[in-house]
Amino acid sequence: MAASRIALIGVLVVWSSACVTTMYRGPRRPDNETVLVETAGFEIASIDDVAPPGGSKFRLLPGAHRLEMYMSDGYMRGVMRTSRLTLSVCFVAKPGHAYLARPVYAGPFVRPQIIDENVTYPVASDDCSPPKRREVAKAPAAPAPADGDDAAETASDEAAPSRTVAAPGEPTEAAPSPRRPVPTVDAEAPRAPVRAGATLPPPFRPTLDIAAELGFFQGGEELVTATTGNGMSETLGAGDGLLLGLGARVTPLWLADRVGFGVGGGAGFKVWQVGGNGANSMIFKWVLTTSGHVAFSVQPTWLIVLQGGVEKDFGIDWSINGTSTGVPLQSRTGFVGDVGLQHALSDNMSFVASFRFTILDYAVEDVTVGANSFGATVSLHYSL
Repeated sequence: MAASRIALIGVLVVWSSACVTTMYRGPRRPDNETVLVETAGFEIASIDDVAPPGGSKFRLLPGAHRLEMYMSDGYMRGVMRTSRLTLSVCFVAKPGHAYLARPVYAGPFVRPQIIDENVTYPVASDDCSPPKRREVAKAPAAPAPADGDDAAETASDEAAPSRTVAAPGEPTEAAPSPRRPVPTVDAEAPRAPVRAGATLPPPFRPTLDIAAELGFFQGGEELVTATTGNGMSETLGAGDGLLLGLGARVTPLWLADRVGFGVGGGAGFKVWQVGGNGANSMIFKWVLTTSGHVAFSVQPTWLIVLQGGVEKDFGIDWSINGTSTGVPLQSRTGFVGDVGLQHALSDNMSFVASFRFTILDYAVEDVTVGANSFGATVSLHYSL
C-alpha cells in the first residue's frame, strides 16, 4: 500500500513537470555547460535552422543562436494573438543560464524579446538582419571652367599647386600635393527599429485566483484492512482521500512587484475506498480550509506560493460494504500547510502544482483518531 501511495504522488509530480528537448549532438552534458531556452507566447518553428520535435523548453550549447517562432499568445484581453509568418531573433547565450523568449507589444506591433532568467533582465538581441554599410560620401565636383582661353588658363593656374622659386644653385622643393578626402565607413549595422512607446508586458502578479483543484492524500490512523480480489491487503487510513474542490485566493498587496500577501479558502470533498469483491471499506468527508499566503516572484511567469491556515472536516462517513459503520467521527480544527509553484499560461489562466500536509485529529467521544495526511495537488486557476 505504501508503494502505491508513493507511485500515485510521483505520477502527479511528473505530470505537472515540463519536458526539455535536447537540441545538440553527442552525450548529455551537465546543466552548467549548456543553455536552457523556453518560450511564453511563442511556438518554436526552428532553432539554428533545425525544426524541433515539439515542446516549449530546449537545451542548447552556449554561443550564438537563431530562433524562428510563431505567435501563439493565448487570449490577451479577449483576442487570440497568432501569426502566419515567423519572427526571428538572434542572441548569444551564456553557459549555465536560462532564457525566456516572449513577445513585446507596442500597439499593433510585436517583436520578440529574450530575458535572461538568471538575472530577470533582457539581453542584447536583434532580428537577425545582415549588417548594412552606409553610403560613402563623395567629394564635391570641381566648378566648370569659364568661357575663353584666358579664363581657362586662369582657372588652370589657380588649380595648379604653388611652387617656391629657388635662388640659382639652390635645390628646388616642390610644394606638397593636396590630400584627397578619405571617406569614413561606419561598419556598425543599424538594428531593427523599436517604435517609441514599446513597453514590457506586465509581470504575472495576480490579485484574484479562482481555482479547480485535484489532489491525492494518504495518512492517518488505520481504520480497517480489506482484501482485494487478487488477494492483496489494503489499509484504509483516516486521512486518506482523493480531493476534488474549488478555491479562491486574493493577493491585494505586492511589495516591489516581488512579494505578495493575501488570504484564501477552499471547499471540496475527499473520498477513498479499499478492498473489493464484497469486502470493501470507504471513507467520505467534506473539507473546508482558510489560509494566509505569501507569493514570491522568481521568474516573469513563475511564482512560489507558501500557504498556512486551518482545516476542518464535516460529514465524515466511514462505511463497510456500502453500509455506514455509524461511528460518529467528529473533526477538530487542524493545521494545513502548502508549498506550490504557479505558472502563468496566459493573461488570465495559470497552473499550480503543490505539496500539502495536514495535522488533524478526529474525535469519537473521548477517543482521538489521528487524521494527519500528506499529498500533492494540481489546480487550474482563473487569475486576474
